[in-house]
Amino acid sequence: MIGPIGRLSHGNPLCIFLRSSRTRKNPPVTEEETERRALALKSWTRYKHYQHLAEQDKLSTMILSQESALRELRAESEELYLKAIAINESFLPLTLKGPVNTPPIPGYVAPDGDYIDTTRKW
Repeated sequence: MIGPIGRLSHGNPLCIFLRSSRTRKNPPVTEEETERRALALKSWTRYKHYQHLAEQDKLSTMILSQESALRELRAESEELYLKAIAINESFLPLTLKGPVNTPPIPGYVAPDGDYIDTTRKW
């Protein structure tokens, strides 16, 4: 039976040794380095913000152009307009095969993990 993860023990002596002796101390970060990192993060955030705005502007321009073209097409010919807005099924080649429900495996007993109630009692 599979038990809860909380009960797993990491009592392997090699793991304990490696964790305790192989840790490295990070060198202290200077104030100048902290300031440089903060400015780099602000610059990157500003760049990504303007990139997002440009993409949104381009998308809205494309949508407005499409709507304008469809209005012009509708004024020209209703039949062509209806063909233009019809969904083309060949662009979505979706085929699904397989069972709708998976049958149970005969004789399989699902593991029930132990439950430990950790709710605080006030």
